[in-house]
Amino acid sequence: MNSSERPPDFDRQCRRRATLARVWEDLLVKRDRPEGLGLVRAILSMGLPSALDRLTRHMDRIAGRSFNGRWQRVFAQGQSMIPWLCMLPAIVFTMLGPTPRWRGLPVAATLLAGLAAYVACVRLWPARWSHGQGLLGLQWLVLALLSALLWWQSGPSSIEAEAAPYRHVFAPILLLLLLVAALAFPLADWVLKGMATKHAPLLTRLLARTELFDKPRAPEPSLRRFLHGLINAPLYHPLQLLLLPAIPMVLVPRQYAEWIFAAVGLAVSWLILTFAGMYDRLSLTVRVVKRMFLIGGQGLVSVAIIVLAALRLAGVDYVTTLLDTASARVVSFYILAAYSAFWLYEYWINRALTERLLPLLDVTAPPGARLAWVPYPVRSEAVDSRVQASERAIEVFAGGRFVVTGGYLDPDSKTTCGQWRPYERDDLFQCLADTALRDNDPEETYRAKMAVAEVDKRCKLYFNLLNIGLLALALGLGFGLHSVAKKQQLPGVQGQLLAGERVASQPVDLREQVFTGNTARGPKIFLAVSGGGTRAALYAASVLRGLAQIGRAGDVVLISGVSGGAAALTYFAIHRSELLAAPAGPCGPAELEQMAAQAQPRKGEDPWCRFIEVMARPYIDDVLRGVSELQVL
Repeated sequence: MNSSERPPDFDRQCRRRATLARVWEDLLVKRDRPEGLGLVRAILSMGLPSALDRLTRHMDRIAGRSFNGRWQRVFAQGQSMIPWLCMLPAIVFTMLGPTPRWRGLPVAATLLAGLAAYVACVRLWPARWSHGQGLLGLQWLVLALLSALLWWQSGPSSIEAEAAPYRHVFAPILLLLLLVAALAFPLADWVLKGMATKHAPLLTRLLARTELFDKPRAPEPSLRRFLHGLINAPLYHPLQLLLLPAIPMVLVPRQYAEWIFAAVGLAVSWLILTFAGMYDRLSLTVRVVKRMFLIGGQGLVSVAIIVLAALRLAGVDYVTTLLDTASARVVSFYILAAYSAFWLYEYWINRALTERLLPLLDVTAPPGARLAWVPYPVRSEAVDSRVQASERAIEVFAGGRFVVTGGYLDPDSKTTCGQWRPYERDDLFQCLADTALRDNDPEETYRAKMAVAEVDKRCKLYFNLLNIGLLALALGLGFGLHSVAKKQQLPGVQGQLLAGERVASQPVDLREQVFTGNTARGPKIFLAVSGGGTRAALYAASVLRGLAQIGRAGDVVLISGVSGGAAALTYFAIHRSELLAAPAGPCGPAELEQMAAQAQPRKGEDPWCRFIEVMARPYIDDVLRGVSELQVL
C-alpha cells in the first residue's frame, strides 16, 4: 500500500451538530429517558455518564487521531498531536531547564529559532511519510542541536540562579530516552519478524467477518449497580482513585493542604470511577488516565506524587517543610518536565510496535511493511451497526492503540459523518479470536487463539527488552556519574590540635576572647544549632531574638551551626552590631507581611523582625531550582 494514501475523510462533508451541543443534550437526557424516571435521577444515572463519555471520546479523538483532523491537515497526515504537544515543552525545557525563567536574549532567540525550524522541517520533510521514524529522527536532531547550542552558550560553572543558560540534567536524559525509542523500531522489526506472513491470511479473513463498531448502550439506572461501582472503584482502580486528589495536594498552598479538600477530590474521583463501572463506554476515561499517567515512566512519577501527597497530609516534617515553602510553579514545572519526557518516549515505543502490528490485518501488505492504517473490508452480512460497510479503516491511534473508522448517515443533518471506535492492542486481536469462536469452527478457533497468544507474547517480549535496556542505561549512567564524582572528590579536612606558639600564630585566638580579656569575667553563651533548612533557621533566629529581649544577646561569644542553622548564625554574625544596638520590638504576622512586601531594609525598621523575615523567605525554591544543575550530580 502506498504510504501517501490515507483513509476516507468524512468530516469535510459532515454537517451534524457541534459536540458541545450533543454533550448538553446527553446531560439533560433529552432522548430515550425511561418513563417515570425523574429528571434529577436521570441526569445522575444516565445524563452525566453519557455526557462525560461523549466529551472524553471527543477529546481523545482530537489528540489521538492520525489522519484527516484539522491538526493533520495543517501539519502531517499519519501523525498524532501527541508527539507535537510533547515536543513543545521538550524544546522549552531543553533551552531553559526544568524550571524555566528568563535567561537572556540569545537563549530566547535560539528557542524561537528552534521552534520555527522544527515546524518548518516537519512541513517539508516527514509529512511525506505516514510512518513515525522520520518525525522521531527530526525531533532527536532538533533536540541534539539545541542541547549542543546550550552547552556552547553556557560554561561549566554556570548555575541556575543566573539569568543565563546553564547545563542541566533534562537535556541528556531526554536525548537518551529518545535514543532508546529510536532503537525500538528495529527491535519491533526483529520481535515481529515473520508474523505477518504466518498469521495475516487468517486474521484478515476473520477481520472481514467481525463487526468492530459496537452499539452504545445507555447505563441502567439501578441502585445495585451504583453500589457495586462504589465498592469496586477503589479495589480495581486504586491509583486512578488517588491520583486526582493527589496532584492538587502537592501543589496547593499550605492552608489548603487539608484532609477536607483531599476528601472532596477523592469523592469526585470515586464518583467518576463509579460511573465507569456502570457504563461500559465510560471506561474509556479510566483507560486514558491509566495510559497517560499510570504506565511506564509516567507511572513512577504519578506514584511519587501520590506518596508525597499522602506524606504531606500525614504531617511528615521533611515533606511538609519542602512543599509548604516551595512554590507551586517550581514543583509543577518539574512534574510537567517529567511527564512530557516520558509521554514522548512512550508514544514512540508504542508507535514502533503498532506500525508493525497493522500489517497482520492486511494480507496485501509487503513483508516488513510499516503501516499507519489498513482498510477494513467487512462483509455486508457481518455489519451490525449504523456504520456503512464500505470505506472502513483501521488506523494507528495515539501511538499505542488502534481506532476503527467509518461513515454513517446522520439522521438530523442527512449527511455522511465519521464514526470511530478505539481499541487497545490486545482487545482488537481478541475480537478476531471471538469471531472464530462464534463461527464454531474448531480448527480456525484453535489457530486464531494461537495467533492472538503469539501476538501477546511477542508484544510482552518487546516491552520487556525495552525495559531491560532502559534499566541498564539508567544503571550505567548512574555508575558513570558516581565514578566521575568519586574521581573529583576533594580530600577531607582534618583538624589539628593547636597548642603553645601555634595558637598565637592563628588569625583569631578563641581562648583569648573567651577566657581572658574584657569578656573573661562576664557571662558567656555558646550557641550550637543543627541543620533543618528554613525551620532550623527560624528556630535559631527566634532563640537569638529571645536572648535580645532579655538583654543577653551580647553574651553570645561562640556560635556553631550547619545548613539552615548556619544561615541564621551567619546573618547574626554579619549584622551583629546593628542587631545589638536595637531592642527587639513586636514581630507578628502583620509586621512580617509588611517587611516581605519591601525586600530592602528601610530606615527605622526593627532589625530583629527583619532577621526573622529574611530567614522565613522561601529559599527552598532556590534549592529545588538548583537540583537540576548537571554539576550537582
